[in-house]
Amino acid sequence: MILHLIQDMPYKDFSTSTSDLCQVYDQMLMWIDKAPTGSEACIQTSSLLNVLRAGFQNPPTEEIRQAVEQGAVHPLQEKDFAIQPGSYTFFQLLGTPTKDEVVPLLEKTLADILQDGPCCIYLRLLKENDIAVIAQLLLPL
Repeated sequence: MILHLIQDMPYKDFSTSTSDLCQVYDQMLMWIDKAPTGSEACIQTSSLLNVLRAGFQNPPTEEIRQAVEQGAVHPLQEKDFAIQPGSYTFFQLLGTPTKDEVVPLLEKTLADILQDGPCCIYLRLLKENDIAVIAQLLLPL
């Protein structure tokens, strides 16, 4: 599926002492498990699966929620980095991969779709409710 972002998706830096994808992913899963519903986590990696950035976003405010519902421009949010506006190949994963499953999953996905050389990949985790975390991949077109 193709996703067109008209506005950036902002994230605050997630403090981690490692750049190992499995460890960062595991730390983000533990963080989002304790975070309130509506929270997000994002890992930006290279096509070689090197972690470039990791960040989080608290649940949306009522003002942002209303803007989303109305299809309006969201109020500016404080950020350290963002998924920039543009077009992305979008995958919503079935379930949330474990830390041992995430690298093989990304390697298979990349082998299937990357033909034009390196790019970055965004792995988003969204806490839908107390027991469900949605995992998504976004790859710039």
